[in-house]
Amino acid sequence: MPGKPETQSLSLSLRMARAYRFAEQGRWREAESELAPGGGLPPETLALHAQAALVTQSGDYARALYLWKQLLQREPMHDEATRMVEAIALWQSRPHWYRYLPVAAGLAAALILIPVLVWAFSPSTPAAPLRPAPLATTTTTSGAASPFASTGSLNAATQPSATSTPRPVTPAA
Repeated sequence: MPGKPETQSLSLSLRMARAYRFAEQGRWREAESELAPGGGLPPETLALHAQAALVTQSGDYARALYLWKQLLQREPMHDEATRMVEAIALWQSRPHWYRYLPVAAGLAAALILIPVLVWAFSPSTPAAPLRPAPLATTTTTSGAASPFASTGSLNAATQPSATSTPRPVTPAA
C-alpha cells in the first residue's frame, strides 16, 4: 500500500474499527470486506490475523483454517495461529455428532439431578403423633368408673373394690 507508514497504520486502524462494528452486529461479510477490501488476503499481517479470527467466529471453520495457515506462513512463530490450526483441525476430525455431546451430557445431568433435588427439597409430611390407647373402663356396682376391664380372666380377689384405691399395675417379666 503506497503512502507513509503513519497513514497506512491509521487506515488499517479505521478499517479494523469498522470491521469490529460489523462483526458485533453479526454482519460477517461486511466486516471481512473491511479487512480485505479486494476480497483476497489482506496485505497486513494484523489484518490477516483479524480476518482469521472473524471467520472463525462466524463459524466457517474450513475457511478459517486456511486463513490461520496463511498467517502461519507469514509468521511461523505466531502462537495463536498455531493453537487455532491445531484446535480447528481437531474439531474437524471429530465425528459430526460430537458437537452435541456437551448438550447430551447436560440433559442427562438434568434428568438425574432434577428428581433428586425435588425429592430433597420437597416438604415431607410428618407422621401422625402417637397417642396412647384409651384404657377400657367398666362401671362398678357403686356406679364409679374403674380402669380395670372385667374380662373374666381376673378373679374377684384380685379386682379392687369400688372403695379401694387403685394400685399401679406392673407388667410381668
